Amino acid sequence: MRSRSLGLVIYWFSGIRVNGNNKQSQKTLQNATRFRINQEIKFLYIKNQKLNKQLYNAHLKCAKTWNNNWLIIQPIIDNKLQQEMEAHYNNLNKKLDNIQSKCKENTKTQNNPNDHSSTPEQQT
Repeated sequence: MRSRSLGLVIYWFSGIRVNGNNKQSQKTLQNATRFRINQEIKFLYIKNQKLNKQLYNAHLKCAKTWNNNWLIIQPIIDNKLQQEMEAHYNNLNKKLDNIQSKCKENTKTQNNPNDHSSTPEQQT
């Protein structure tokens, strides 16, 4: 029971749902999550290698086409690309910070509920 997707093997339990809160269920869920993350990392690594190869081939093609002018053109392209990527990653980092702060707020409210049902009230 496995299927192929983009050259990666994905087993049927990669999207498993586990009922129950016992140790075995939690362990199964952790293993399935870990497997899914590992498959995603492998996919992204393959994608990265493919893009690097395409970039290398484009660089060789441009160097061949523009000869000595390519040495002037390339740093300009690199600087512009770096500026765009910095802006993009700054935006992503802000989104991650917002998500992390929301998660921290949620865990604080779960750990410190405002109900005082556990403390005895004083009667006068």
